[in-house]
Amino acid sequence: MGRKVATQVHNAATRLMQGKLLQQPPLWYSAVLQYPPLPLPPRQAVKRSAFDLPKGTITLDETVEVSSESVFSTLLTYLTLQ
Repeated sequence: MGRKVATQVHNAATRLMQGKLLQQPPLWYSAVLQYPPLPLPPRQAVKRSAFDLPKGTITLDETVEVSSESVFSTLLTYLTLQ
């Protein structure tokens, strides 16, 4: 059996008992069923440095105000160049 995360250990023990690989539950089994482990916190994405980002990329810290007219004119210019 490979390594398990703490929240998966009692599930693995349950499967082993159902498959008759464990004859009796481990000593800790009833305690874990009464007080299940807390779920793991969500993984947080690593913030990339400005050096690592492509040039012209906007980071989440920056705020850019764009008018709909400038977006439309940029799109129109792009489409006419195609």
